[in-house]
Amino acid sequence: MKKFPPRTHLNIHSDTLEQNYWNLDSIFDDGSTLYHGGKNKSPHLTWDKVKGAKSYVVKITDYEAANLIGTPFIHWVVANLETNELEFDAASRSDLHQGYNSFSSPSLMHISDRNLAKANALANATYVGPNASDTSHNYEIIVYAIKDKTLDLPKPFYWADLHQAMENKVVAWDSISVKLRHPSDNVNHLYKDLFKDRSNLKYINIISNNVDKKGFLDSQYAYSPYAPNPNLDWTHVEGANYYSLIMLDNESRHSTGGLPFIHWLVANINVNSLEANATATNKEILHGDTSASREYESKYLINNEAFMAPFIPDKFLLDGAATRYLGPNPQDAEHRYTVIIYAHENKLNLIKGFKLGSMSRALHGNVLGEGIFEFKVKKQVK
Repeated sequence: MKKFPPRTHLNIHSDTLEQNYWNLDSIFDDGSTLYHGGKNKSPHLTWDKVKGAKSYVVKITDYEAANLIGTPFIHWVVANLETNELEFDAASRSDLHQGYNSFSSPSLMHISDRNLAKANALANATYVGPNASDTSHNYEIIVYAIKDKTLDLPKPFYWADLHQAMENKVVAWDSISVKLRHPSDNVNHLYKDLFKDRSNLKYINIISNNVDKKGFLDSQYAYSPYAPNPNLDWTHVEGANYYSLIMLDNESRHSTGGLPFIHWLVANINVNSLEANATATNKEILHGDTSASREYESKYLINNEAFMAPFIPDKFLLDGAATRYLGPNPQDAEHRYTVIIYAHENKLNLIKGFKLGSMSRALHGNVLGEGIFEFKVKKQVK
C-alpha cells in the first residue's frame, strides 16, 4: 500500500459561495425557520488541473455534525469527473456520477423496511445542502485528483465504495473550509480557515511499528473494542506544542449504514508519539468520544425518533469504552483506516469526552501542520 500523498495547493474556488460562507442558493431548507428560502442547489466549484490526473473526485463533509449524530455527515460525493469544474446546480445533471449522501443511511433515518430503505437511499444519491440545527458549522470541500480516468463504482455508490476504489490512485488533493452561519449564533459564526497559515503548512510524517510492510495492522490491536491502541510516531512541527489525532473507518457499512465510523479521538498530545496501549496506561491523554458513544446532542427528530446516536446498532455501542481507542473489527471485508494528526501551538479548550465537532471548531485557525497515515485490517475469520 502506497503512502497517502501530502496536500497540494489546488486553488479550489467557487463563484457561488460568499467569502467562504454558504449562501441560500446552496443551503437546505428543511421546513424549519432556521434557513428559510434555501434552494438546495450544489455550488459552483473549480480547481487547478493536476498533471497526471485523468479524473477528479469531489466530496463535501460536515465533520461537526458528529456532535449531533456520532459521525461526520456526507453532503455530496461525485466521482469520475473529467474536468476541473462543476457548474452551479451540477447535481441536477443525470450524467453526473454521484454517490449517496448521509440521509441515505437506513440506520440514521430509522428505516427498517428494506424496500423503503432502498427507495430512500436512491432519493438521496445527490447533493443535500448544509443545515445545522445547533450552531454554526465548518464544512470541508475536498478535491482528489485521480490517476485513472474511471473508477470502478456502482451507480450510485457509497463513500465507502469510493474510498476503497481510490486506494493508491490519488495523485494530489486539497480542501477548503466553508462556514454555515447559524441564525442565532454569535459565538462560532466568524469564518476561520483550518490552518493558521496555509502557505506555510508543514507535513507530518507518521509511522507505526505495529503496521507491517504491506500496510496491515498487527491483529493484537484489532478485532476487539478493548484492544490496545498501536504505537504511532511522527515528525515534530516547529512551533507546535501539541498534537491532536482522529482515526476513522471511511469504509464502514455494517455499523453505520454507510457512514464513517470514528474509532479514536485524542487532543493535546504534548509529544510527537503515542506508545502502544497508551489509551490504558497514559493518564495524561485527553480522549474524545468515538462513534460508539451514546452521548450526543441532537435536536432533530426523524420519524418521531431521535436523529442521533444510538442510531448505531446496540452491539456497536459500548458503555465505558466510547471514550478511548476502539479496536477496528471490519465485518464485511478488508478495510483501510485513516489516522489524521494536526499540529497546533496552543492547547485546545476541550474536556474528556469531547466530540469531533468540538475538536474541529477548536482546531480552525490554529493548525500548523498535518499528516495522514493509513493502514489495513483484514476481515476477521470466525
